[in-house]
Amino acid sequence: MCAALIGLLAACGPPDVEDSTRRLGETYASRLAAAAPAPEAVAREASAADRATLTAFYRATGGPSWTNRRHWLSERPVREWFGVTVNAQGRVIRLVLDANGLNGTLPATLGDLDALRTLSLRENQLQGGIPAALGTLSNLRDLDLASNQLTGRIPPTISDLSALVVLNLDDNELRGEIPPGLGRLANLEWLVLNRNGFQGEIPAELGNLANLRGLSLHRNQLEGVIPPALSGLSNLESLNLHANQLQGSIPTWIGRLTKLTTLELSANRLRGEIPPQLGQLVNLERLALGENQLRGEVPNELAALGQLQVLGLYNNQLEGEVPAWLADLSNLTLLNLRANQLRGRIPPELGRLVNLRHLNLGRNRLQGPIPPSLTKLTKLEKLGLAGNSLTGCIPTPLREVAEHNLGELALPFCDALRPEPSAVESADDRNSLIALYNALDGTAWTNNDGWLSDAPISEWYGVLTDDDGRVAVLSLPGNGLRGRVPRELGNLTGLLALYLGGNQLQGPIPPEVGQLVNLQQLVLRQNQLEGAIPPELSQLSQLETLYLWENQLTGPVPSWLGQLTSLKKLSLSQNRLDGGIPPELANLTDLEWLWLGDNRLQGSIPGFLGQLPKLTVLALGGNELAGEIPSELAALTELEWLYLQHNQLDGALPAWLGELPNLKRLWLAGNELRGAIPSAWGELRTLVWLTLSGNSLTGCIPEELRSVPETDLVELDLANCDEVTSAPRRTTGATDRDALIAFYNATGGPGWKNNDKWLSGAPFGEWHGVKTDDNGRVVWLDMFDNGLVGVLPAAIGNLSYLESLNLHHNQLHGELPPELGNLSRLQWLALSENRFEGELPSALARLTFLQGLTLHDNLMRGEIPAWLGELAYLKWLILSDNDLEGEIPADLGELANLDALILFANRLHGTLPASLGRLTKLTALLLQDNQLSGEIPAELDQLENLETLGLSENDFTGCVPLKLYDVPKHDLDHPELTSCRQ
Repeated sequence: MCAALIGLLAACGPPDVEDSTRRLGETYASRLAAAAPAPEAVAREASAADRATLTAFYRATGGPSWTNRRHWLSERPVREWFGVTVNAQGRVIRLVLDANGLNGTLPATLGDLDALRTLSLRENQLQGGIPAALGTLSNLRDLDLASNQLTGRIPPTISDLSALVVLNLDDNELRGEIPPGLGRLANLEWLVLNRNGFQGEIPAELGNLANLRGLSLHRNQLEGVIPPALSGLSNLESLNLHANQLQGSIPTWIGRLTKLTTLELSANRLRGEIPPQLGQLVNLERLALGENQLRGEVPNELAALGQLQVLGLYNNQLEGEVPAWLADLSNLTLLNLRANQLRGRIPPELGRLVNLRHLNLGRNRLQGPIPPSLTKLTKLEKLGLAGNSLTGCIPTPLREVAEHNLGELALPFCDALRPEPSAVESADDRNSLIALYNALDGTAWTNNDGWLSDAPISEWYGVLTDDDGRVAVLSLPGNGLRGRVPRELGNLTGLLALYLGGNQLQGPIPPEVGQLVNLQQLVLRQNQLEGAIPPELSQLSQLETLYLWENQLTGPVPSWLGQLTSLKKLSLSQNRLDGGIPPELANLTDLEWLWLGDNRLQGSIPGFLGQLPKLTVLALGGNELAGEIPSELAALTELEWLYLQHNQLDGALPAWLGELPNLKRLWLAGNELRGAIPSAWGELRTLVWLTLSGNSLTGCIPEELRSVPETDLVELDLANCDEVTSAPRRTTGATDRDALIAFYNATGGPGWKNNDKWLSGAPFGEWHGVKTDDNGRVVWLDMFDNGLVGVLPAAIGNLSYLESLNLHHNQLHGELPPELGNLSRLQWLALSENRFEGELPSALARLTFLQGLTLHDNLMRGEIPAWLGELAYLKWLILSDNDLEGEIPADLGELANLDALILFANRLHGTLPASLGRLTKLTALLLQDNQLSGEIPAELDQLENLETLGLSENDFTGCVPLKLYDVPKHDLDHPELTSCRQ
């Protein structure tokens, strides 16, 4: 103002204006100086302005209900207000009110605290958007708004905070893309945007943050590749991109970020091999690459990571052996290699990892014994080994591990094995074992070492004896036993554990098993046992584990099971049991697992199940249960898995389910439940799997449930609760679109041979390989020989109108998703010439209109399921060139419309079912190159329409039925068999 006045006088004054101007200017300046307040008055004025701003903030954020509001709005100096720090001039420089019960919205007036250096309001209940006015806080160094309920986008003005060192917006409900402008925050050292809903790609501009030490973006919806621009972040110590939708391979340049101590890329869609360059990260303490699509072997270069404490490579397609050099990573506390394709033995060297607290090698292809050296892992808290083909016994100290799945191994503990063979043995036990061997085709067992020899029975494979020479453990799981269990088994009265699961046992369970009164473990799972569960088993008062699942047992669930009060694990699933759930089960107060699913049970879910306080698994899905979910189950506070899917349950979804603190899996799909999803379910922080489709639900999807890793929420045709006011209800067409997009992303869509119009705005019917009906619903998906790679996503099951799915001749791998069973209209399923593996999911039994199933030239394993015989419309069943084993189910003889049965080049054994002779429409029967034996059934003479027959390269005996020589194309000259001519 003074300069302007002097200029004006100079322009208009008389000739002596210069002097006059000087004097007038001096006078005006002195007046300004006289009018200026003293420095302490400036401090009081600035503090008063800040006081007004803080007062507005207090009122906007529910100040009266804060946890601590000491001196706020009092006459005391602002510096004495709780959470407030001021500088020498009285200006507010720090406002820290973490976990203080703040609620409401952030007022824009916070931008008036222009001296503020730290603003930390984490762990409150603040809502609404981040005020753009915060971008005016030019002195701000630390901005921490984590763990609130903030919504909207990051305002672009945040990019103007040039002094910012820390930006933490973790655990909110923010949306949109990450602003590229954040790349201008040259002083930023920590950028934390976890657990929001950010979408789009990671901005390449973040690579400009040369001082960045921590970049954490996990649990968002980010996609695209990890941008190469991040390779310049040479000061980066932590990179966490876990749980997004990132694609491509793991960049090799990450190996140049040598200051990294944490690298977390798990739960994305990353492909390719683990780069050996990661071995250059010698400071790395955490390496998490699980839940991707990584393949190849674990690179030896990782042996250089001597500081590593956590190594998570689970849920990939890694191959090779478990590296012995892992034992050199002496600081490891967690090693998780679960759910890969690792083979070979468990390296005994792992026993050197004395700091290990969590070891999971489950769901691989490991074989051989469990190394006794694992007992040296005295700090172990979690152990997972199930889902392999381990043999021998379980080192006894391992059962002291707090959390383990050793009970699923069907192996005995080694404490039943004496160091030296007993000098005595029971002659009766020897005779009983001989009877068992003869009755169950012992000569054909996978391993029958020592059996029927003169060696002590303690040296016979699978037999462990006690100090008195009595058989204490008989363990022959998956050993090729077949036939009816002999009554002599009941003479082994010293038995503590009987493991005969995974064989081909037939006929009823002998009542003489009830004589084994010392039995603690009875495992007869996955056989073909039939008839009722004998009441004599009620005498097994010491029984802790009873596994009879996946047989053909009939009758009701026995009420006398309530007398077995020592039971901890009871599994009767996948049988043909009927009736209700007996009330006597309420007596089993030590029960931890109750599996009754996939039977024919009726009635309601009884409330008395809520009286089983130790229950962690309750599985009743796949029955005919009706009524509401009883509120008494709210007492099951230890419950982790609740499977009630595919029944006839009705009523509302119970809000009290949100109060089960340990619930991890909740399956309610395929019922008649109705109403809204309770908002209280948002408290299920441990939930990892949720299914709700196939019900009559209304309302919206709570925000918290969208972060559950495995769900079928996309099938519900419901809007998200935070979008109800701004977005229309999803249409069924949108559901199809989501499923197709998920399919495109999971199978390498950008690299397909033909992806014409995919992901465009064109109607689905114009997308390559897609056909729709008159209502725009997808009915046909044909991707034959189109260069597909990756896994088949669960979302494929959302194409509920699909009639034909053809993925023949691609490079898909992994297991078939059980969600294929949701395609109730499907008629043709062609998945041949890929690399699918695992067993045929039982959910496919629901495809009752299926006419063609072709899976040849894959890596499928397990047995041909008997439920295929229930697909009455089936015309083509082609499973050749896989790794299938077991016998050909006699149930296939029920497929009256079958035209082609092609099973060659597998590992099938046993005899040919005579029931195949009933397949009178059959034109092709190809069974060559298996291990089939016995005589060729005379009933095959009835196949009068047969045009092609293949039986060679098997082990048939006897003669060939005469009429089979009339088949136009046959290979009957190859087997060294003679015709059955008279």
